[in-house]
Amino acid sequence: MASPPPEIAVPVREEEDMQLEEGDSFDIASKNASYDRLRRWRQAALVLNASRRFRYTVDPEREEEKENMRRMIRAHAQVIRAVFLFKKAGQKELEAIVM
Repeated sequence: MASPPPEIAVPVREEEDMQLEEGDSFDIASKNASYDRLRRWRQAALVLNASRRFRYTVDPEREEEKENMRRMIRAHAQVIRAVFLFKKAGQKELEAIVM
């Protein structure tokens, strides 16, 4: 009697890779290009619809604006924290004098 043919199976690792590829079919990984290179690419790109021209490229000017906004918010938060610490220290000083 002949034994049944061996089952042909895809290794688990390859199966996982295939599932990842199917789910991320439109996800494009970044190549971590420099801002200078991105700026040159943005200048060289020729697309008729301006709203679609730079959909997937980083805008260095916008990134700089975002970073400046983060710095400003961080600075304001530090000022507010310093004011609260100053008030708290003043209240402790007054409580020490009253007692």
